[in-house]
Amino acid sequence: MAPEIFTGANGVEVVNLLTIYYRLATFFTWLGTACAVGVLGILLFPPDTQSDEEGGKSKSIKEWLRIKNNKKIIIRAIFIVIPVVIGVLALTLSNELFMDPDFPVLYSIPDNLITIQIGSWEYPIGRFLLNFIFMPLFLALIPVMFIYLATKTFGVLRKSYAWNAIGFLLYYTGRILQGALNVAEFPHLRAILPTFIILLALLILVIANNYEQLK
Repeated sequence: MAPEIFTGANGVEVVNLLTIYYRLATFFTWLGTACAVGVLGILLFPPDTQSDEEGGKSKSIKEWLRIKNNKKIIIRAIFIVIPVVIGVLALTLSNELFMDPDFPVLYSIPDNLITIQIGSWEYPIGRFLLNFIFMPLFLALIPVMFIYLATKTFGVLRKSYAWNAIGFLLYYTGRILQGALNVAEFPHLRAILPTFIILLALLILVIANNYEQLK
């Protein structure tokens, strides 16, 4: 990785640079996820057409929370905040949590990784949580929500929601495969398969969100 900038004596600097790239990519991925679940929150919990806040009277927090629209606002906000928090943590926590486990050998730097050990297998705990805990949760959450929306609608909207479910399922499958194939040390498969799946997913998502125009 990055052989063109590695001179043999600047391993720490190269690793810091590559880790920053990884952090930024992860951060923007989770920002995109926040946008997706934000849209889903609006679709699942749309605001009522008749507001029950009329009158302009000041209300206590308890009274404010009793209003149905306000409860929906809180749920939609939670949907958005969780992925943003995950992205910010990936951007700010220690390098030892997220560093590629091959870097200490490749770049001759001290091995200070904070890892999780399952049997004889070790992996950085930050990457483990991102690749094998949080990502699968969203892999399940977003497609299931779109499938739910598809079952509640008809016609073009139903087909659009169904295609969105397939697109997000493929997208997150590709993201998880990136981590899994990295662990399994299949460099050629890792370079081709996840990228192909992610590009296919993006194409399906474009079709899903322009379904009526493309008919």
